[in-house]
Amino acid sequence: MPTISLCMIVKNEEMNIARCLDSMAGLVEEIIVVDTGSADRTVEIVSNYTSKVYSYPWNDDFSDARNYSLSKASMDYCMWMDADDILKEDQKDKFLELKESLSPGKHHRDGLRLDRCHLLKSHFCHGAQQRTM
Repeated sequence: MPTISLCMIVKNEEMNIARCLDSMAGLVEEIIVVDTGSADRTVEIVSNYTSKVYSYPWNDDFSDARNYSLSKASMDYCMWMDADDILKEDQKDKFLELKESLSPGKHHRDGLRLDRCHLLKSHFCHGAQQRTM
């Protein structure tokens, strides 16, 4: 089965981040969180879920921060969610079905979308200029 990196950019999300990460527990192989300057407990909370927590100076450009997070991914596929997103219980089986249908060598255009989750083939996460959903 292919592997998936969940890549996130966050700032001051202590009220949301645990709920989001709990909703993805056991579904992805890697969680990467890029913090853009939190002044709350976001980084502390995230550290309970992953050691792959990176700081990135906010420069008013979401794409720079998102691309930095995607550049840290090491699995077959990359996905991203916002900290206030969750994968609902009734979507988890669909997510796993989708995951099982993928293979590291199989291409589904540039990516796939399941509600508010975005999934990209890993090679599109490293230096790609265009990401079509």
